[in-house]
Amino acid sequence: MYARGFHWIVLLILLVSIAGKVLDHKNGKGYLQFRDPVFPRLLVKQTTTIAILAELVTVAVLVSPLRMTLKYLAVVWLVMVFGVYRGARHAISPGEGCPCFGSFFSEVLQPQTANNLILTILILLGVATVVGLVKEMKTAKNFEN
Repeated sequence: MYARGFHWIVLLILLVSIAGKVLDHKNGKGYLQFRDPVFPRLLVKQTTTIAILAELVTVAVLVSPLRMTLKYLAVVWLVMVFGVYRGARHAISPGEGCPCFGSFFSEVLQPQTANNLILTILILLGVATVVGLVKEMKTAKNFEN
């Protein structure tokens, strides 16, 4: 039951995140032309494209017939990559928002509220993934015994 709920919630979060960034690309949002603070040789447009691709790979893994353990590991990988990026971005540009879901949240919420909401989603996603992975590994271990 946990795995099924987790699966659908993560898919929803990833699809919203992908859609937000794709819409910003389509609408030519100005922030996309700035240099990325973490990767100064790249524009934000390029790093958000890389993020979209990483999210699409994770979605593909989630909808594939792979074992749930591998699905959890794919989400753990994505959360770790995004968490490291967020941490580096905060260290370099404290207080600056992250276009993690495109510009949607920062347009409808105060920038700090949007930033906190996105960080909370990332943390909850990480915790839920680790909990699911531990449950999955315990279940697999019980089948072995």
